[in-house]
Amino acid sequence: MKIKKRKMLSLVLVLALVFANFSGMEVRAEGTEGHTHNWKYSIKKNKADTIVASCETATCETATSEAKIVAEDANYTGKKYIGAKVNYFGEFPDRRLQITYYQGDREITPINAGEYEAKICKEGATATTKFKINKIEQNASVIMENYTFGETPSNPTVSGVKEDASVTYYYNMKGGDWSPINAFEWKNIDKETLKPGTYYMYAVLNETQNYEETILGPVPFNVSKNNMSDIEVADINTTYDGEEHTITPSIPDGASISYKRNEKDEFSTDVPKFKDAGDYTIYYIVKKSGYIPVNGSAKVHIEKANIESATIELTPGDIEETGEEITQSITKVIVNEKKLTKDEDYRIDEKSVLSATECGEYTITIEGNGNYKGKKSITWKITKNSMPSPGPSGKPSPEPSGEPTPGPSDEPTTPPTTPPTEQPTASPSVTPTLAPTPAPTAAPDMKISQSPVDAEGEYFVPVGKEVELQITVENADKANLEYQWYCDGKKVDGNSDKFTVKLKKKGTVIYTCDIYNKVTKETKKEAGSWKVTGYNEKVSITIKKTKKIKDILGKNVSLSEIKVPKSAKKALTVNVKKGTIKMKKYCKNAKVTLVTKDGQSISITVTTAYPKPVLKVKKGALKTYIEGKYRTFTFKVFNVKGADKVVFEYSKKAKKGYKVSPNKKFLIKQGSSCFVRIYAKYGKQKSPYSEVVKIKG
Repeated sequence: MKIKKRKMLSLVLVLALVFANFSGMEVRAEGTEGHTHNWKYSIKKNKADTIVASCETATCETATSEAKIVAEDANYTGKKYIGAKVNYFGEFPDRRLQITYYQGDREITPINAGEYEAKICKEGATATTKFKINKIEQNASVIMENYTFGETPSNPTVSGVKEDASVTYYYNMKGGDWSPINAFEWKNIDKETLKPGTYYMYAVLNETQNYEETILGPVPFNVSKNNMSDIEVADINTTYDGEEHTITPSIPDGASISYKRNEKDEFSTDVPKFKDAGDYTIYYIVKKSGYIPVNGSAKVHIEKANIESATIELTPGDIEETGEEITQSITKVIVNEKKLTKDEDYRIDEKSVLSATECGEYTITIEGNGNYKGKKSITWKITKNSMPSPGPSGKPSPEPSGEPTPGPSDEPTTPPTTPPTEQPTASPSVTPTLAPTPAPTAAPDMKISQSPVDAEGEYFVPVGKEVELQITVENADKANLEYQWYCDGKKVDGNSDKFTVKLKKKGTVIYTCDIYNKVTKETKKEAGSWKVTGYNEKVSITIKKTKKIKDILGKNVSLSEIKVPKSAKKALTVNVKKGTIKMKKYCKNAKVTLVTKDGQSISITVTTAYPKPVLKVKKGALKTYIEGKYRTFTFKVFNVKGADKVVFEYSKKAKKGYKVSPNKKFLIKQGSSCFVRIYAKYGKQKSPYSEVVKIKG
């Protein structure tokens, strides 16, 4: 029984010791020397996260003990934060300290991204530590379907977006190293905005409460070429009329067509035209940006004109007999009001009778040649002379011949009184002339003139307006002449005495014309020559302070006068000799007329000179994206008051290759750089560029 009591006593003592350890009191066994701990709690010096427990009894030799709160940063998971704990050192009296969380002064359960504090408390001593729940990137994907140019484009979408993050889409043609500086925002994209090719789509998800700004992509997509429709090119079937003929294709709006006469030739915008009868083939190609080119060919058939309807004029025509041979000449053959040329357009049939002596009716037949076919005949007559002879045929006989015979005699009359000579005469009865008749006179030289022509040999033509050059030939049958025109030494189409010039841009071009006479085989090289100078009839410019007019018109134009309207005379000063206009102050649009020495008037518009913008750069912090670290740059713009729009441009090189940026925010990869400049738009006018700014990631 005593033994059981002792065991129970020992058990009670053990329990008492354990309880004393947790209650902050030390209990020693009865009869031993000791004391009860008087624990005091405080925050460790320079350690706000640690509570120190120490006994205030002077004779206590117990070492101090500590409780330290630790909280690690974590990434957002959508669940309650559990990353804080308490580490105990030594025999800390209370090892069951509770952890509480705060955001500011508010106790909270940490779930969302943000900055927090974890705390433990013991008898007035509060230890704290800070931690963060970091935002994470969105786990989403961008989707973009292929589409065909000219049809409704596909639109990008994003799946798996959290917290309703707003999305901005961008695209480029490179993929890989993405940033807004080399990409374009996907907006206002119609069916013909993107040309056929391969592109890459990106989606930028804006930052939300628990998610960082996230860049998705690149996702490749293709814009395919479309097939062209509404192309109509009909064959031409016509009859020769002396005019040029060609095909008249119908093609879609915005398309262009080029031609060639032979399959091996290069395509050209020059339209093949044909005048002579025959069969021709014109090859063409129709092109339109974004569409598959269409090749084809068309026939031009020019039938020979029928000469059966020709009007033929003869000289002398019907005539009375003269006893001598009468010869007819065809002086004129006309078909459809066109005079035909012998041998070229027609020939005379070999059975035709062009000469005769006796009375009768004769036929002349012409047969079509070259561009003409068929036959046409005309008759002419030699009629008896209706007038009596002017006198008796000879002297009357002295006696009458006798009685007339009752009828014809059975025998012929007596032989002729003079028989023919037995031998021919030794020499001709007529002595030949001592010298031949004079040679026929030579054909007169062609007399050539040209129009128009300036007194100084140069003709000024406004760009885009037509002017007709003409060469006039005298002392030659125009039907026998062939013409060949040249532009700066190169052959151009045209076999006529006229040539139409329409300059596409300013500058000087030399036109010449060679003439060939098919009858005399005479060739006149550069029979006509024109120096044609094109100028801009209306030029709209912005003059800042001084602008030389020769920069606009070319070095070859000299001025005789500059006319300034009254409304602009206070704002502008002019110098005719130097060819300059100076702006003293801003003015509204003023039309200034420049008068050249040849009398040509050229109008230019002087507009307000706008100030040069100023660009200020603000550099942002580095952020980590898909493939590395990027730095954000934002800009402030000054000196653009009243502007309708400010345009940002960027380039990898300081002086060239600038492209328009989609926004005012640039994201540059660390280690790379680019150059930025801006200008302001005031209606249709724009200011000078700002100074170029280099930004480096």
